[in-house]
Amino acid sequence: MRGLQTAALLILAVVFLARTLSAVREPRSRLSWLASGAGTLALLTLGTAIPQPVVDGWIGGQNWLNLVQNVLCTVAFWLVTQAAISQD
Repeated sequence: MRGLQTAALLILAVVFLARTLSAVREPRSRLSWLASGAGTLALLTLGTAIPQPVVDGWIGGQNWLNLVQNVLCTVAFWLVTQAAISQD
């Protein structure tokens, strides 16, 4: 499972970086670009690249990581739906 999470994190990070210039030039692509960024951060909190106790310690150490994961996933899904709705 960790291998799949790592692969998804790397692919989404590459997509986020590759679409940066497009998001700067084309305002309509910014929502999907932000969604890939929020998704990358959400996958980063799973503990594949940086262990979860370390990340949890950075944000307070009282299990705030689960809240951050849920908020980032919700934001990413919301941004994807907004990007899909805004396309003509």
